[in-house]
Amino acid sequence: MANPLSVTNETFRLALRYIGESRGGHAPPKLPPGLTLQDVSNVNYIIFEWTMTVPPRPISFYGKVVDENDQPVVGAIAHFQWDGTVTNKNALELKDDPKISLDETSDRDGLFALKNKTGTALDVSVAKAGYYQFPQNRGAQYFKYSKMNLDSFYGIGDYFKPDSNNPVLYRLHKAGVGVANLVIDEGFLPDVPFDGTPVNVDLLHRKTGSGPLEIRQTKPERAKWQTATNWSFSMRISDGGFLEQHEEFPFRPPESGYQPLVEFRFRKGETNWTIGIRKDYYIKFGNPPVYGELQMETGFYQAKPVLKYVINPNGSRNLEAKQGDFPELPRWQR
Repeated sequence: MANPLSVTNETFRLALRYIGESRGGHAPPKLPPGLTLQDVSNVNYIIFEWTMTVPPRPISFYGKVVDENDQPVVGAIAHFQWDGTVTNKNALELKDDPKISLDETSDRDGLFALKNKTGTALDVSVAKAGYYQFPQNRGAQYFKYSKMNLDSFYGIGDYFKPDSNNPVLYRLHKAGVGVANLVIDEGFLPDVPFDGTPVNVDLLHRKTGSGPLEIRQTKPERAKWQTATNWSFSMRISDGGFLEQHEEFPFRPPESGYQPLVEFRFRKGETNWTIGIRKDYYIKFGNPPVYGELQMETGFYQAKPVLKYVINPNGSRNLEAKQGDFPELPRWQR
């Protein structure tokens, strides 16, 4: 095993957050950039397996649940889970990390609390049937109550201090009436030449050769990627267009405001130079119009752009899938 003390302050911070999310059941699908499995193993060893005492402290927690309109959510379930050991040596000898758990329900003001418990760290998750999770909730799951001797060495801040006058905020988005027959693709990869030749894409039938979406790109050949100085990418929908969006839950595209062309041109040395782009758009095409949501991702090193989309083929602007039909995308989890 590599020396666990070889991890840097930054890798320790990244690994600690990853471990906290994993312990809460919400680990990201990939390790964050700059973090390796060995880093996670080292930090896990330092925190949970080293035979040093981690003193327990009183645990209290105050939270509040609101919806997308900042209104209190009544009846949300707050799941608490905290360490039941007082030393890392005990945890190692027991082979399992003993946990104590408890559920509380938010009141009419959306408030919930945990009081008069003892431990070292607390995991918190909030959910309610018929609601989606906002991604920022995943950043409010792990709270450290007891400081270890190594905290100052690794630059870790003070432990969490609960405040009943300033509860930790959790956001949920109320689900609407879902559609059963949406066209959904989590990663369509159309073949597009590097020389600017246009390719038409039929999103409804997931094929190239025809369709309302036209894609062009000029990129260096694979052998010349290291010395590339410029590249471009464009998409066009002549009978509709694109409207860039930044919504957490893009379920209701507007009727108007669409532009037929989105185009990107990059030249090395200029301020907009980048090796990759990812954009989210509402899209509209056809007569009568069909609406959808499209995420495009590409780079000068990518032979094929990645298209992820949801389209309602019936002309409705409702892009919310019927419960159970929607792919498990992190931002749209119920």
